[in-house]
Amino acid sequence: MSPKKIFYLTVVFWLLIFSGIIVYKEYTLRTGTEVVLKTVPVDPRDLFRGDYVVLNYEISTLDLSEIPAEDTQFWYNDRIYLALEIKDGYGVPKKIYKNPPEDELYIKGKVTGILYEEIPLPEREIIPEEVEPIEAVQPETETAEIAPSEAMPEEPVIEETVVEERLPEEIEISGEEITVDKLIVEYGIESYFVPEGRGLEIESERWEGKKVDVAVVIDRFGNAVIRNLLIDGEKVEF
Repeated sequence: MSPKKIFYLTVVFWLLIFSGIIVYKEYTLRTGTEVVLKTVPVDPRDLFRGDYVVLNYEISTLDLSEIPAEDTQFWYNDRIYLALEIKDGYGVPKKIYKNPPEDELYIKGKVTGILYEEIPLPEREIIPEEVEPIEAVQPETETAEIAPSEAMPEEPVIEETVVEERLPEEIEISGEEITVDKLIVEYGIESYFVPEGRGLEIESERWEGKKVDVAVVIDRFGNAVIRNLLIDGEKVEF
């Protein structure tokens, strides 16, 4: 195959890829359900990179002590499906699934971090053990030479015995036994492209204390696409 044909095929391939992405996002925007998600602050050095804003959501960290889960064992890169319910105008976590739930509004995500509950290690107890003092040896006669070590009584010697308590045999430090505390999840909506120069403006408004929310559209497969950025409830116009 000639280099010219290879070049044309490469161009066509990438055009198909980009077209597929556009069609997928357009399908989601037209057929999905709009949900407003709360964001939480991120490191100001990461908030704006070039021409896109970095977003972190309340649902990016899932506390398993507060949110029921279909299964409590998770691994990195696990696919999860977070069922949402609407409260006070916002989408909030309802339940975590490992398979797409039926008759639920849910968003699809991937586990990128896991925090485990801390298991307190038993304290080591030090028990002092006294040893009976050694009596001094009395000289046989007044003229006998007395060695210094024999003439003076020795101080009591105290030895320390370290008693270590072991964890019960049934408790194993393994991924299957330690309880998962929190999940860090990404949903594919962690960045939002903005016109050149607007990112710094959004950053300054956010750090002035203004509320930044994101209106996303979720299709029936759990795929999410950002529709609008909201500051204090008002759509940001670009």
